[in-house]
Amino acid sequence: MLFLITCDYESFGVRGDTFQVVELIDENGTDYTFVVNQGKPYFSLQEVALDIASSLSVPPEEIELEEI
Repeated sequence: MLFLITCDYESFGVRGDTFQVVELIDENGTDYTFVVNQGKPYFSLQEVALDIASSLSVPPEEIELEEI
């Protein structure tokens, strides 16, 4: 299971482009952080889970997310 730690917007780079930063942690304490372009923000845990499943090439039902 993955736990959502943060899903905030941050500015990066010289131009100050805004991106959505998603930080996850698994039950073993391994931290995963990824950045999403502002053109495709996440609005729900389900959307995050679907993208993770797609990236890992696993069925979406294998990805469990819980907000902490």
